[in-house]
Amino acid sequence: SAGSTRSVRLEFLKIFKVSSETEAANLERDIHYDLRPSEGVLELEVSTRAGAQWEGKDHGARVEITLTIPEGWDIEIRGRFFEMDLSGPFRRADIQTEYGRIKLANVTQKSRVVGNYTAIEMSKIKGEIIAQTSFADLVLRDAIPSAERPARLFDQNGSIVVEKLAGAVIAESENAPIFLSDVVLLGTGSSLRASNGMIKAEISEFGNAELDIRNSNGAVILRVPKSLSARLNCIVGKGGSIQTGGLEVQTHPDLLSVGRLEGIIGTGKGVIDIDVSGPGQIGIQGF
Repeated sequence: SAGSTRSVRLEFLKIFKVSSETEAANLERDIHYDLRPSEGVLELEVSTRAGAQWEGKDHGARVEITLTIPEGWDIEIRGRFFEMDLSGPFRRADIQTEYGRIKLANVTQKSRVVGNYTAIEMSKIKGEIIAQTSFADLVLRDAIPSAERPARLFDQNGSIVVEKLAGAVIAESENAPIFLSDVVLLGTGSSLRASNGMIKAEISEFGNAELDIRNSNGAVILRVPKSLSARLNCIVGKGGSIQTGGLEVQTHPDLLSVGRLEGIIGTGKGVIDIDVSGPGQIGIQGF
């Protein structure tokens, strides 16, 4: 079915896996939607009753919803078991869900996506950025965080992937790796935290930024420009190792040991602190 209100269009498709039209009709009665427009706000509610007929049986039901709205709106979503493809431009997006998948693109001011067991993929995002999930991967592409605060990314038992970002970023992952590529790091406040997973970061520009990395039971592999100018402080636990390549690190014998490297690259404009607990590995390569 389809309906419209002013410049908003709703397409609502119900798909059933059943053995007869009668069964389809019975299942359809358990899926409800309500579109409520009011002053400056449009509410869409989609729900099923508890204990619907397909639960626990060899039946299937799927709802495909396409909602077209004007550019520059704010969106707010609360849901479970939904796969959502959301393409702006939106001003702000506030999404909270469980057991689903979120693809969000083209947000200009603020994005907040929070889920459990929810795969998150965000692209072309500007402004304030917050994303948090568990037991699924979190991907952020082509992002420009606000100058006031870093992008904040949190995941448990799922990988964090950042591709093409200009600004500052905080990424924290538990029991999974963190991967950064084509990152222009700006300002202070950037940090990467992981446990039981690798941290691999490629910084294409560093300037006078600050980056703090902490890991346990996993390696830290950092690729930086050969023109890097930063103070470097690396510590690794007993049995670990620190290796550098393609960079001239000015250090002092008293500040150099198997598990410690402290020195200056270039004129030392920026700051890089890396701490790996346990017998991990730190590798820093210039390119």
